[in-house]
Amino acid sequence: METKEIIAKAFQKCDLALNGNIISREYILQSLFTFLNDSSEKKAHNSSFVLHTGSICYDAIAVAFAFLTCLVKNTSNSIDIINNLKIGDFVLYARGNKQEKCKYNGKIFSDNEDAVKLISGKKTEFTVPKSRWNLIFPYNGKSKRLDARGIKKIPPSRELFYTNILDIEKKEIPSIIDCSVVFVMDRNRATEIIKNLSFKTNNGNEFKILDMINAAYYSEDEDYSIGSNNTKSEANIKITSKVSVARQLVVNQDGNNHIGLIISGNDIVSKNITEIPEMLKKRSLSFVHTFLNIDSDNTLQLIRESQDPEIFACTKSFLSKTSLEICLENEYTQELISQANLVKNHSVNTHYLDGFLTWNDYKQFKKSVFIIKKSDYESEHKENFILCAYSMMKLFLTAIFPLEKLEACVEKKLIDIESLKQRFDLLKSSVHHFPDDLKIKAEEIISMLELLQESLLTKSDKCACIVNNLITSTDEKIAIVVPKAYYITIVRECGLYDTIKQKNTITVVTANKFDNSENYRQIIVVGNFGGKRFNIFKCMSSSQIDVLLYKFEEKIFKHWEKKNNLEEKEILQASSESFFNQPISQIYDDEVNEIESIEKSVDDYINMLECKKLARDADSVNKSENFSQKSEIIAIGQFDNGDHVFFSKFYKAYVFDENNGKVKEVEANDLTEGDSIVFTRNSDKTSDIVDSVFENLKDNNKLGQDLITHWAFSITWKSNFQSFMLSNNLTAKEIADKMLKNGIQVKEMTIRRWLDPYAHIVGPRDMESIQHIALVINHNGMFDNADKIFEGCQAIRKFRKELIKEIGFAMIDKLNGRTTPRNKLMEGFFDQLNTFTRVLRLEKITFVNTSVPINLINRPLHP
Repeated sequence: METKEIIAKAFQKCDLALNGNIISREYILQSLFTFLNDSSEKKAHNSSFVLHTGSICYDAIAVAFAFLTCLVKNTSNSIDIINNLKIGDFVLYARGNKQEKCKYNGKIFSDNEDAVKLISGKKTEFTVPKSRWNLIFPYNGKSKRLDARGIKKIPPSRELFYTNILDIEKKEIPSIIDCSVVFVMDRNRATEIIKNLSFKTNNGNEFKILDMINAAYYSEDEDYSIGSNNTKSEANIKITSKVSVARQLVVNQDGNNHIGLIISGNDIVSKNITEIPEMLKKRSLSFVHTFLNIDSDNTLQLIRESQDPEIFACTKSFLSKTSLEICLENEYTQELISQANLVKNHSVNTHYLDGFLTWNDYKQFKKSVFIIKKSDYESEHKENFILCAYSMMKLFLTAIFPLEKLEACVEKKLIDIESLKQRFDLLKSSVHHFPDDLKIKAEEIISMLELLQESLLTKSDKCACIVNNLITSTDEKIAIVVPKAYYITIVRECGLYDTIKQKNTITVVTANKFDNSENYRQIIVVGNFGGKRFNIFKCMSSSQIDVLLYKFEEKIFKHWEKKNNLEEKEILQASSESFFNQPISQIYDDEVNEIESIEKSVDDYINMLECKKLARDADSVNKSENFSQKSEIIAIGQFDNGDHVFFSKFYKAYVFDENNGKVKEVEANDLTEGDSIVFTRNSDKTSDIVDSVFENLKDNNKLGQDLITHWAFSITWKSNFQSFMLSNNLTAKEIADKMLKNGIQVKEMTIRRWLDPYAHIVGPRDMESIQHIALVINHNGMFDNADKIFEGCQAIRKFRKELIKEIGFAMIDKLNGRTTPRNKLMEGFFDQLNTFTRVLRLEKITFVNTSVPINLINRPLHP
């Protein structure tokens, strides 16, 4: 029987469940599993794309497929495993449902069959016949003790799954699986699925996948087991968030055979877009499956770079022909089918308002900016003029508030941007430096912008249209998508919420911060724009998308609509030979094509100017003679108020979500435009807000004695470690080398991350690492108290998570006008919240590889 037939048969025998909820009876998911199984075996190397609606169920199917593939394609057997053991190697031996740690002591011939000798924890030797070798598991852990600490029981379901579902005889059940599938996926999402995914049978048996395989998350320098791993053997499902790490795992010739790669998630793909094409063509892999939401902007680019890919696409046409009846109702299947219906009934509706410009006026504005841009005249005045004029036109086209409300918010310091007066002053002062031939064009631009300002100063037709015509339901979720984060504050201040009966159902969000996992009754877009997380034509978070435009924007919008339709057609044709024989027709409209070309040219120029400015800032501070100590930075962020920040390699930011009141820790390389980052208000140095709150609670005797004791132990390992390195003038690499000699697998990057104050590392996550650090630095007291240090780190890590949650609640309570916090922990901090914290929205982030003075990293800097 072929591999895919064995996998298909096993899948048919069971129901797949997530958190106990059966999901695999839905027709869409059954079709997806069949697609993955079939498309993975067609050739020696197979590439496919799954374009789905966003439900976690699609990723759950991918994990289930990877799990079954690893079991079925495994080639290891008990004889090979025993033959590879050396005398003195540690193993686990299964007695009933318990595992005992033993030492391997060689082979013998006993009772007419081969056997092996094992030494138990009681120092007694016993023999295991060949018929039971499948119960011997190689142990790859650090511990050298012959006891059962940390070793969990073997669930009986493991044996049942092999015998009843895979039809494998009991004596043939392998003790280890020698193949792996690598996932590039969001860590939290992957962990949620893997920990809660199981197979169920009609007779009541449930098989958790972690009872049968091992899984782990891999960073650049460490791996973290997901669930227990008694034998400390290599993971079969390997999760990482970076394609570069996935490549390292795949090309590694040691250990398991890597049979496939699955890349999942719009954000994951966007961050790794330049590295994915190489992996799509990796011949050593049997399959590479790429999972994207149907609204991804990267789909077509990747399909074009693949060779004859297979495509599973949840398009409107596909779903219109598919049964969308829920077979077994639960929270996951409800979401799955709800999303499918949104796509099936999807429509984009345009609402054209009388504007204050004509199409010819709009064209002239674009052409005039372009003429100035391509002129030989070069100066900061030219750069400032183009940046300012272009941003003002975008503001005027998308404002859903009277401009006088913007000015009032600036004056009250509710938003930290330049006023319109300041912007016009900048434009006019810049023009004074222009050569005469450009002054005329520049003055025309200013006159047009002044006309628009006057027309929009005291009223907003877009706001009136939203309130009076578009919001037809006030008891269901509605999203209003805006281009800039400061719009949210102005909308709140200008009273738009107050005109809506159920204002809690309205979410105002930027295109870069839009969450496509949320479903809405209606999405209102205030202009012709998009972002990294939102595309007007591809967004499937609602069946009703309403777009507000001025009449002179109609030609441009319809042009983009046609382009989107052609891209959809190309994707649908991509899996058939007709794609290669029938070229997709192009759009020919010279007038619109010219403006589109101008817009692209100016947009590229503005992006270049912004990157140039950020690079110039980094370069200028890097040349400072006042600070000799430098820190490596990986990104430069620019906030919507004009401030910027240099993010160091291991920095974790506190990102505040105003919609749900949550604060979460996000690594610098995972930050995205639109994120709201919480800083402390301290202009002299970087200060960790959680540390600051903790210190405040400690100084005011608001922490229990137990927690104080835990804290005291939790900080000793790092202070001892740092003191040893400083006094012996040792680098992180030298420490890593010392630990490797002692048998501890640790990388230089791990040491650096442990000691970096911006990484928020409380301590190592296992006691053995603390013990090994104590041995390396020759600190007996630390070794003897390793258990207390470990417990202290666990307690403080847990408390920090609680503080992060409460800080989020306190911030949202403050925004909503509460005068007291909901938790006593925040009592001494709540009244000072506005003066103590500062929330800045990330407008742009540029990833770099440079260094700056260490005193300037990870805090807002004013230009």
